Amino acid sequence: VQNIYMVHVLEQAIRETSGPGSSPENLWKNVVMLLRWERAGAGKVLRGRPVSRAVLDNLDEVTNLLGTVSGTCAHSVATAVDLALNGAMPFPSTQLLLMLSKAVVGYFFLCLQDSVHKIRPLYSPASLRGARLCCRLLGRLSVHSSPTRALALREILEKSLFHSHSHLFGAKITKSSVTKTNQDTSLLHDNQRQGSSTMLAQRHSSVFHAGVIGDGPRVHNQSDALSSDIVAHNSHQLINLLKAVCTNNIGGVSLDAMTMVSLLLVELISPRCNVTIERDLHVRRRFDDLPLVWELMSLVATNRPTLCYCSVLLRAVTATLLAQWGSSGHHWQQSTHRAKLLYTT
Repeated sequence: VQNIYMVHVLEQAIRETSGPGSSPENLWKNVVMLLRWERAGAGKVLRGRPVSRAVLDNLDEVTNLLGTVSGTCAHSVATAVDLALNGAMPFPSTQLLLMLSKAVVGYFFLCLQDSVHKIRPLYSPASLRGARLCCRLLGRLSVHSSPTRALALREILEKSLFHSHSHLFGAKITKSSVTKTNQDTSLLHDNQRQGSSTMLAQRHSSVFHAGVIGDGPRVHNQSDALSSDIVAHNSHQLINLLKAVCTNNIGGVSLDAMTMVSLLLVELISPRCNVTIERDLHVRRRFDDLPLVWELMSLVATNRPTLCYCSVLLRAVTATLLAQWGSSGHHWQQSTHRAKLLYTT
C-alpha cells in the first residue's frame, strides 16, 4: 500500500510541475535526497525501496522530463534515474530502456554544451559529473539490453558527427552546407561535363575539387569554432561514453559492440555510390571536415580485429592522398594525414 501511494504521489507531483511556468527543480532535488536516504537504509518508512519503485513506475514521464529540462534540474532527474536503477529488480521493459537511452544521450550533449559556456572554471563540476553519470547509466542499460546498446551507439555517432552538436568536436561548417543543404552535387556529373577523357582517374584533367563547381572552393566558417582544449575535452568525454556503452557484463570490451561501431562508421561516412572516385572523395571530405572521425578510428583500432570492417574508409583516404601527392608533387612522408593513417593502422 505504501508503494502504491508513493507512486501516485510522485506521478501527481510530476504532472503538476511539468506545466507551463512551473519549475520541477525543487521536486527532483528532494527525490534525489530521498533516494540517497533510501539507499543508506535510513528509516523504516523507506524500506522496500518505495521511492525507487515510484520513479521506475513513472519512468516514461521521467524520461520525457529528462529530454525537456536543462541545467540543475536535468542533473537531478538523471541522478534520480541512476539511483533508482541501481539494483532494480525487475529491470524496466525494453521499450522504456530505448526511450531512456535516447534521453540520456541528449542529456550527455547538454552537459558538454553547458561546459562550453563555463569560462571559469572551463568545465563545471556539474557538467563533468553529468558526463560520468551518462557513462554509468548507458553502460548499465547496454549490458541489460542489446537493442538499447545499438540505439545508443547510433544516437551518439549520428548526433556527434552530423547534427548540431558536431561543432562541439571541431566540425568544420561550410557556407555551402548551410545555403545548399537541399542540393546534391555529383562529382560524376562534373567530370562528365569536362569530357569523356576525364573519366580516367589518372588523368590530370579529372575534377578533384574541394568545393562545388561554379561556386569556388568551400569556405569554412571559423567564427563559431571552439578552442582546441575544449574540442579535445569533448572528444575525450565522447570516447569514454562509447567505451562505457561497449562494456560487457564483466567489465571488459565487447567486440560485438565495437564491431557495431565500425559498421556504423562505414554506414554513416561512406555513401552508397558505385563510382569509386566519387565515393573516395566524399569519404576524404568527411575526414577533413570532422576531426572526430580520426578519434573514432583510433578507438576502433585499439580493439582488434574491428578495424578490418573500416577498411573501405582507410582505402578511400589513402587513394585520395596518393592521387593528391602524385599530382601536386608533395613529399608523402611530410603529410599529416600519413601520420594519422599509420597511427590508426
